[in-house]
Amino acid sequence: MKNIIIPIILCLGCLSCIKTDSEKKAADKIDNMTDQQVGIIETQRYYTKHYGFDECYGETAGGTPICFSFDIKIYVEKGIKKAEYNIDGFQTMRRFVCTLDESGDATDFVFDSYSEDDGYENGYEKGQSMFKITDKDDRKYISDFYSPVDGELVSKEYELNELEID
Repeated sequence: MKNIIIPIILCLGCLSCIKTDSEKKAADKIDNMTDQQVGIIETQRYYTKHYGFDECYGETAGGTPICFSFDIKIYVEKGIKKAEYNIDGFQTMRRFVCTLDESGDATDFVFDSYSEDDGYENGYEKGQSMFKITDKDDRKYISDFYSPVDGELVSKEYELNELEID
């Protein structure tokens, strides 16, 4: 009996060493990822901050509020700080990509491009300042942004809410 059990245990042990096709493919992917680790890191996007605020600009003639949500997600991609700047609200869906120009307590968000799902793709030129965020008393404020209603520059400051990075 002993002579039968030992070979069976040895065979079962050997079977556990044999890799299935899916395990081999997964191992190959891991090997390739290791070889390309630097390239992967350089192309990944790392989110660092997420801010938002809401603003209303009155009502329509029918009494519908004209309100907007502003959403700013700061990230690093290929070593460059950028931001997704989204405006959603009354008849509006704007999507922008900005580069960041940091100077002292202020960061200027500079228009780089429209995101693929932007609703309009007009009105801004590459290199144009979109808005500024300043640090004051351990709080963040946005100012000098363009109104989604009429495109006019809004110089008023709004305190930003720090949101969770998703």
